[in-house]
Amino acid sequence: MPDKQIQKDSVPETVSPLEHHVDEMMDIELPDPKPGDAADIPSAPLHPLYQEDAIEPDEPETSDEPEADATPVDTTDTETASPPPIDEAASDPATDTAVDDIMIHESDELLAAHDAKAAQAADAQAPKRSLRSHIAGFFAAWWHHKLARYSTIVIVVAAIGALATIPTSRYYALNSVGVRSAASLTIIDNTTQLPLKNVTVELGTGKARSNKDGIVRLQDLQLGTQSLAISQPGFATISQTVTLGLGSNPLGDFTLNAVGTQYRFKLTDYLSGKTVKNAEITSGDSNALSDETGLLVLTTEEGQIGERPAKITADGYRAESVSLEPGQKQSRTIVMVPAQKEVYISKQSGKYDLYSIDIDGKNKQMLLAASGQEDADMSVVQNDDASEAAVVSKRDTTRNQDSYPLQALTLIDVEDGTKLTLDHSERIQIVDWIQDKLIYVKIKAGTSAGNPERYQLMSYDFRSTARLQLASANYFSDVVSAKGAVYYAASNNFQGGVSQLVKINPDNTGKQVILDKSDVWNIIRTSYDSFDLSVLQSRYSYKLGDPSAVKVSGTSVTNAETRFYLDAADGNHALWTDSRDGNGVLLVTNATTGKDTTLVTQTGLTYPTRWLNARTIVYRVTTPTETADYAVSLDGSAAKKIVDLTNTAGFGKWNYR
Repeated sequence: MPDKQIQKDSVPETVSPLEHHVDEMMDIELPDPKPGDAADIPSAPLHPLYQEDAIEPDEPETSDEPEADATPVDTTDTETASPPPIDEAASDPATDTAVDDIMIHESDELLAAHDAKAAQAADAQAPKRSLRSHIAGFFAAWWHHKLARYSTIVIVVAAIGALATIPTSRYYALNSVGVRSAASLTIIDNTTQLPLKNVTVELGTGKARSNKDGIVRLQDLQLGTQSLAISQPGFATISQTVTLGLGSNPLGDFTLNAVGTQYRFKLTDYLSGKTVKNAEITSGDSNALSDETGLLVLTTEEGQIGERPAKITADGYRAESVSLEPGQKQSRTIVMVPAQKEVYISKQSGKYDLYSIDIDGKNKQMLLAASGQEDADMSVVQNDDASEAAVVSKRDTTRNQDSYPLQALTLIDVEDGTKLTLDHSERIQIVDWIQDKLIYVKIKAGTSAGNPERYQLMSYDFRSTARLQLASANYFSDVVSAKGAVYYAASNNFQGGVSQLVKINPDNTGKQVILDKSDVWNIIRTSYDSFDLSVLQSRYSYKLGDPSAVKVSGTSVTNAETRFYLDAADGNHALWTDSRDGNGVLLVTNATTGKDTTLVTQTGLTYPTRWLNARTIVYRVTTPTETADYAVSLDGSAAKKIVDLTNTAGFGKWNYR
């Protein structure tokens, strides 16, 4: 029946016109393909993504109703067939637009889902990029982006220009990254125009005190404008700002003006009477230095009540204590005494005790009490800086195999009195102190006269405690110290006729044979630079520093007087004594020019002599009325007596001629 015939394009009553229109668009009938057309080509399989989303066709519905008559529709006369009715709603433009929007939206969602799954799969398979790759990619993108590249360059150039031309910006940037600078300055006393010590200086966050030269150095300071404050009791405070740049920043001299109470002193040397410069006085935090005239001006803060203690010190001088008296207006003279002490033997107690004393007779102290075994055959010598004294005596009970008492060589610290026994021997003679080394000869106990080890020339370094044997022989004819070296002549008795005059350094180096296979009887020092050598009946001459001695005309003079030169620690001078017109004469030789200068002519002047320091000499006077040590300065003035004592040996001539 025609009214029951379900036509393909008919629209059920329950389907809206809009849905019907969408179905028509999605179910377009294509013409039957002809053989050879592209439609005959099998279609490609769907992408898995679309396969998963493909909609399976519904199973045909079954009905209990009897099947309608399947009367075929006559379509032979297409021209006379009635066209299907037109759905007005489906042809509406608004509807078409809505349908298009739905299709676009659904297509976009489908494509987005596909892209997301594809990206997820690609990310899972692709290796992870490193930090370096990310950084490289960033800079690559930056470089290829012209606007970003030029903008960055402009900004950097502008920043550099700002830092270079605007100090505040530059210092702020450098401080922010931890850059620091340093500064130095010198503090001067306005009164004396000399440096001030212990002045407090605050610069920025730094704080320090000036040293003995008035110099202050501060480190780890921020750059830029910093506040500076300089303060010292008794002086006006300096407050100002300074600008610190890169580097050391030397700020120059700053002079402090005195506003407190001032005390004045005049300093002179005990022996010469000359002024003492560069001495320092301290009292609490206050200090000052003496000038070229020996004037010392100490400035303290106002308002001090009562006396205040102060101390004056100078290199090579004993420290002097003074009092700062209220209302002191006049300058006071202070005598400065050399710090080195004289060491001597005294028998005031009935025994041979060892003492030390300042050369002005003050601060006498016993260094070594006698044991009661000592006798007059003693010797005492001090080293170059007078800090150590070597004493030869029979002070203990040590004896040889024949019960003969042995001499002991004892080393004593002059400051604290500590002692060390270095050696025992039948006989010990001290030759010299050469810097820190004590040179001495000892006769080995219990050996025969023919033993080639009987006489031993020794060197002892009191700082390193190293002991060296420089030479040995059955007998030394003579031993002389000259210009820092030792010369010795060994006897050829019991030596198979072998005898030499040899030079050697106190550290056992530089051994040099001056005269070989000759029996040298005496080494006679005729000047600071030369020896005369008595060799059997012949005479040789030797100039210090030459490789060998040379024979000269004339016969040997075995009884000629030799000079004993004692070198100063600085090597500039040497002293020696002579006898002229019944008086002893003390002379000093210039080590460079060889010129002699007479310092003292005095009855009884004799050995031993020694240097107290580079400018002060101690010598001995022995007369029927006194035995005493005197001191004199190279800078002139009269000699002054130090102390009465017992006459003992010291540095001098070789005893065993």
